[in-house]
Amino acid sequence: MGDKKELCKWKREDYARELTLLKRIVAEPRFVCEKCGRAADKKKRLCNPEKLEE
Repeated sequence: MGDKKELCKWKREDYARELTLLKRIVAEPRFVCEKCGRAADKKKRLCNPEKLEE
């Protein structure tokens, strides 16, 4: 589930069910969603990604 669905669309139940995956996704964020503020390692995991400055 988690690898195919954008993090922005996850629900509370998804966080509990996919906690291990979530930890991996947010451990070293490179992108942030301009719409909801979530951060992720890959652009494809967010609905409106913007690259974080390095």
